[in-house]
Amino acid sequence: MNCDWFPYGRAPLWILLVAVAAGAGHWLARRPAESPPDLVFAIFAPNHRAMYETAIAAFEKTRGVKVRMNLVHNRVLTSRLQAALQTGADVPDVVELPGASLGFFTRGPIEEVALVDLTDRLHAEGRVSPDGRKPVREVDEPGPDFRVAA
Repeated sequence: MNCDWFPYGRAPLWILLVAVAAGAGHWLARRPAESPPDLVFAIFAPNHRAMYETAIAAFEKTRGVKVRMNLVHNRVLTSRLQAALQTGADVPDVVELPGASLGFFTRGPIEEVALVDLTDRLHAEGRVSPDGRKPVREVDEPGPDFRVAA
């Protein structure tokens, strides 16, 4: 192939052609952008995934929203959530936390706890037994309830 018309020589021409071909291939092979989810749900237990996937599918269908579930190692989830809450960074909408790490997120005055107190909502939805016990909690203690069972 005669490359005399290209002022920089044969090697730069081939580099340019390969770069243009690679760029065109990359552009043609790209997937359409996925729309962002309405809710982000972070979990730490792989064995809970199947149960949550079933519940999420039903939730998406009845509510008309899109939920993305992220499986994250419990130590990573806890440390990143702690850092995000301390710095004001974005956090998932719903988080499954290991019971041992809950103390970090709920210490201090209740007004300063960065979690949503679900006690009133649980009562309104009938998720509390008639005797006032909270069946959704691992430990039955008085005070705010930051957890929900399916």
